[in-house]
Amino acid sequence: MTELLTVISIVFIIAGPFLLLANYLRLPTAPALIVAGLAAGGFIDPQLKLEMARLGIALLVFTFAVRIQTTDLQTAIGDSEVVALAQLAIVGPVGFGAGLLLGLGPGQAIFLGIATAISSSIAGSTLFLPGTLELVHDRLSESIHSIQDFTALILLLIVSGGAFALDPIANQFGYGVMLLLLAIAINRYLYDLLVRFSGGVDESLLIGTIALLLLFLGAAEFVGLSIVVGAFAAGVAVPHEGVEYSGVLNGLEPINNFFAGIFFITVGALVTLPTWEVIVTTLVLVGVVGIIKPAVTIALLIYKGYERRTATLTGFNLDQIGEFALIIAIEGLFLGLLASSVFDAIILAAAITLLTSSFTRQYDEEIYHLLANNGLLGRHGRTVERWSNVPEDLTDHIVIVGYGRHGRRLVETCEEHDRSYVVIESNPALIDDLQENCRAHVFGDVVEPKTLEKARLTEADLVISTADSRPVNEHVVSYSNRVDVIVRSKDRASARELLDSGAFYVSVSDLLAADRLEERFEGLIEGNYDREMLRQEALDSIDEYSGAPYRAADERVSV
Repeated sequence: MTELLTVISIVFIIAGPFLLLANYLRLPTAPALIVAGLAAGGFIDPQLKLEMARLGIALLVFTFAVRIQTTDLQTAIGDSEVVALAQLAIVGPVGFGAGLLLGLGPGQAIFLGIATAISSSIAGSTLFLPGTLELVHDRLSESIHSIQDFTALILLLIVSGGAFALDPIANQFGYGVMLLLLAIAINRYLYDLLVRFSGGVDESLLIGTIALLLLFLGAAEFVGLSIVVGAFAAGVAVPHEGVEYSGVLNGLEPINNFFAGIFFITVGALVTLPTWEVIVTTLVLVGVVGIIKPAVTIALLIYKGYERRTATLTGFNLDQIGEFALIIAIEGLFLGLLASSVFDAIILAAAITLLTSSFTRQYDEEIYHLLANNGLLGRHGRTVERWSNVPEDLTDHIVIVGYGRHGRRLVETCEEHDRSYVVIESNPALIDDLQENCRAHVFGDVVEPKTLEKARLTEADLVISTADSRPVNEHVVSYSNRVDVIVRSKDRASARELLDSGAFYVSVSDLLAADRLEERFEGLIEGNYDREMLRQEALDSIDEYSGAPYRAADERVSV
């Protein structure tokens, strides 16, 4: 343990300058950490690197498992299930077949199939590009990742058996199912006891949660399971819906960031000087993961009815080899199931795809427009015509971008004042809602010209965007010379930029919250509110938000 702590200290000391340089150049953090790992790899014992990878991935899986419970995925779960399973069924065999063509045996090729099929929940999340988990493509990516992770968990149990034989695999499955059932029981019936024993003190509850994690890790180790399985089960055991759990989630965030850093550094540190055989295998893996997998994802989502932009941005959230694929490869290497040359190729391909994925995510809008303008994504507009309803003579109306929580309230306000409106929405899960509850609506991506043409935006009196998305806001504001535009922003700096670009008004969430607090405070002092009235108002607001998780989730899925 002392050696492991020393190694972690060394890698973060080496990583410091790389992180400072990345911050100065405004580059993504993940590539800087991977390059730091490459620099630190020569100073670390190979066995310690593997142990650090196992521990880092296990704790990372725990923090991720806490927030991927199925109640979070109501909005897009049907589509994500179909797409994720179809993608696994297509890309996995492609990777397996590529391994056979390279001359590998079936036992080795299957690891290539797993590596190509399983993406990274961490790289695909917004950990290193915060503030973007607001749109449908991010929600779809999160849902697809969680389904891939469950699949990878099953594969990890199979590999952990030490041989592709029925008896050891059955034992692993038995113990794994027992841990997951225990986790579900704790989540539903016992974790609230821990909340009560903590006395409402967030620090005590966080310590209790870490103790629960350690118990699951020990249980997994005791029965011969991978500690990653124990960490995943521990994450499932922690509820996350409800104000009383917010302190735990906030406390886990810096832990998640720390071990995400270890994960990316470890990937770089595990890279070794490749042979020609490793280079060829790596190039094949990179081609399948970086080109074929996004293409398959995009095609499947477009087939399911999603807009071209949504499908493309989702595909570029999945163009990397994931942490579960790496832990499966590490377990295979430890158990003698995976040849070192194949392992080296998977590690090198993971490092490359994690690097490239950081940049494809950063420039995904530019890549999308390049593909769309060259006709590589098919023709836009079929779903707009099929699922939209706008009167041809509509003028002087209000265009509402997004039918989430705020969008619904704006629609209600328009109807109360008998104002004509059009709602623009791109989430297929909301089509029935739109058709049932909105007089006029357009199903389409707001950045597509056909969508705005169908919404008759240039004949509108006002456009209100409820999505806090920079590309969406900039595109909507570009029409400010023809129509008044109101948009949302989370910070004052971007709000100022949008106002300077022509926005009529920018809603800044923090400023509105501060104004409302000041208003309630003044009312309390002046006697317009009593304490019980104010408390009841707060409870009603929270109940309205948390009591309808489907609609609250829709707020993030707009456009």
